[in-house]
Amino acid sequence: MADFDQDENPFASPQITEPMTVVSQTPKAVHHDELPSRWLRLGAALIDSIILLVICMPAAIVMILILGSLGDANAWLIQILSSIIGFVIGVMGHLLVNGYLLAYYGQTVGKYACGIKIVRYEDQELTTLGHLMLLRYMPMTLLGQIPYIGIVFTLVDVLMIFNAEKRCMHDYIAGTIVVKA
Repeated sequence: MADFDQDENPFASPQITEPMTVVSQTPKAVHHDELPSRWLRLGAALIDSIILLVICMPAAIVMILILGSLGDANAWLIQILSSIIGFVIGVMGHLLVNGYLLAYYGQTVGKYACGIKIVRYEDQELTTLGHLMLLRYMPMTLLGQIPYIGIVFTLVDVLMIFNAEKRCMHDYIAGTIVVKA
């Protein structure tokens, strides 16, 4: 067996010759006066919910009529299909109504009306539409679809607004915060 020098051994751990420095990743501080009131966020959520309900209700009625024609023998299939179709309709409706505002201003229609916006927590800059959809909206929407347990996740998400930073669970998951626009 041949002896390897440290420089020649491909399995040796790397040697550090210069001291390492750690860069602080401390988020930019958000001043309390930049945070909207909980009532303002509730108002924005209610506006968004009413708009989405009006947009999606016709599609939901058509879905109920079509799936209802399948009969009671396929109740489990109807339950699964209605959840999947309802989810898709909701996401498409949300993107149709809010996609442009979210992509360019970090706002939904309700947030725009209330003068608030969604930004990244660490630097208070706008984030991408994909980031918002995949990390802010999708996880809580999917968790909310779980029978019986989904309502618990939804309730915890909403109640987390009462922490000092006024951030809900979806804000923590996505690394976002809602501030005054």
